[in-house]
Parts: sequence; structure tokens; C-alpha cells
Amino acid sequence: MLSWGGRTSTRALPLPLLLTHWVLTLLPSHDQEKERSWHQQELDKALESLEKEKMELETRLREQQAEAEAIRTQREEERAEAESALCQMQLETEKERVSLLETLLQTQKELADASQQLERLRQDMKVQKLKEQVWRVDLGGKERWHRHAPLAWTSSVLLLCKCECGKCTCYPPGDRRVYGKTCECDDRRCEGLDGTVCGGHGTCSCGHCVCETGWFGKLCQHPRKCNMTEEQSKSLCESADGILCSGKGSCHCGKCICSAEEWYISGELCDCDDRDCDKHDGLICTGNGICSCGNCECWDGWNGNACEIWLGTEYP
Repeated sequence: MLSWGGRTSTRALPLPLLLTHWVLTLLPSHDQEKERSWHQQELDKALESLEKEKMELETRLREQQAEAEAIRTQREEERAEAESALCQMQLETEKERVSLLETLLQTQKELADASQQLERLRQDMKVQKLKEQVWRVDLGGKERWHRHAPLAWTSSVLLLCKCECGKCTCYPPGDRRVYGKTCECDDRRCEGLDGTVCGGHGTCSCGHCVCETGWFGKLCQHPRKCNMTEEQSKSLCESADGILCSGKGSCHCGKCICSAEEWYISGELCDCDDRDCDKHDGLICTGNGICSCGNCECWDGWNGNACEIWLGTEYP
């Protein structure tokens, strides 16, 4: 109940108390005062009980907030630890991947070197068993040299020599790059299309490049290490359709290393097939030139689609 100027206001009381108040106004004055005092005491007790409950609820709320904050802090710490562990795991995985990649590249190099050595041994065995003879026919004032068995092979390409009294005379005449007991050494095979010997990173020995330290490849054209990321390297090895080295080789330092098992695959992106070059006597470019993406690049003194025509003079 509320009082203003000695009068009691009942507008703020709940309906049950309001009814009680109206009933009390009808009782005798003494009983009414007594009843009013009792109700006031009950009301004070109810208010005190509500105040205690309020304090208990506030205390419980603060405790729950403290517990929630502790749980949140604990979860933040656990999340930070999990992220740190994941980052460490990713670093270790990346190190393992790089190590495996280096091992793979080294294995590929060793396999390529072993394949080249095996091929050299095979050709050396053929050179020991075979010999070659040539004969000359006039063709409109020009001379053309033809092969006859027995033949001499080296580096997978047939070479010519003229055998007289058990001694071979190599051709082209006067070209010191072709030599050997059976003309098995042809240092022209160490030259690229631009004429550079072993890519400028090695020396030629009997038609085979001996690379300097830090370089490898048939023409010493591949550096063992380079200053570029794997992504940069792959971007230089991808063809227009996004395939790495045309699917026929591996990428190293931005250059394609074509599969050694498929000897006929060549080109900057391993996209050329040397079998497409013209042949004569069953030989690509007749053994007198280099196949460059389907076209024969003839050596000096030779002409024709398959480099089958000799334009020089007869042997000295």
C-alpha cells in the first residue's frame, strides 16, 4: 500500500490484496488494524524472501558467468594448441614432400644415366661386329653415297665409312668430327641445332657429352639446381592445354626431361615424335642429320628430305 498525505492508495496493489483491503475497511476499526498489521508482516516477509531469492539468483548468475568465461578461455587455449600442432604437422609434411621430390628427381637422373650407359654398351657391341662400305653414283654432276652391308652402328644412328685394305676412311671428307677405327665416333651428335657443343656446359667425347659439374642431359642442357619455385618451374613446362610436358616427361627447373624409354619423343614440351621425320634405308634422316619436330636438319654436305643426298666430292 502507498500513502499520500495521510491517505492510503490501493491502486498499486494486486487484485487479491485490493479485495482484502476493501474487506478490511468494512471490519470494525480494532480488528481492521490488527488484520492490517498481520498482512503487513506477511508482506514484509514475502518481500524479504524475494530479496533473498534475488540475491541468490544474482550470485548463481555470477558463478555461471565465471564458469562460462573459464570454459571459453580453456577452449581458446585448446584451439590455439590444436592450430599450433596442425601448423607443425603441415611443416613436417612439406619437408617430407620436398625430400621425396628430391629423391625422385635423383632417381630419375640415375635411371636416365643408366639407360644411356646401357644404350652405349649395346651400340659398342654392334660396332665391334659390323662394318660399313659406301659406293658413289653420279646424279647430274653431284655425287651420292649409298650404304651396303656390312654396316657400322653407333649412338642409334648409322654412320658411313669407306673400307680399304682393312682401314676405314670416314666421311664427310675432311670433317674431323667423324673419326674412330670404324668411324664410330661422331662429335656432331654433341651439337644442338644452333651448333653449340654440349650446350656450352661440357665437352664431347666420341659423340657423347661429358657434362661439367652441376649439369646433366644428353647435351648438358639441364642444370641440377635452379633458383625457382616448383610452381614457377611447372608453369614453364605446361602446354597450352595445361598438361605437364605433354604427359611424356618430367619437369625440372622449367624444362622438360622427356622419357628415356621413348627415345623418339623430343621437343621443348616433349610434344614431338622423331618417327615422323623422313627416312631412307629405314633410318631417320638417313643418319645424316637431326630430327627436329618432324623435319630433318641435315648436316653440312647433305641434302634431301631425309638428308639422303651427298653433295660433296668423292673421298680423297
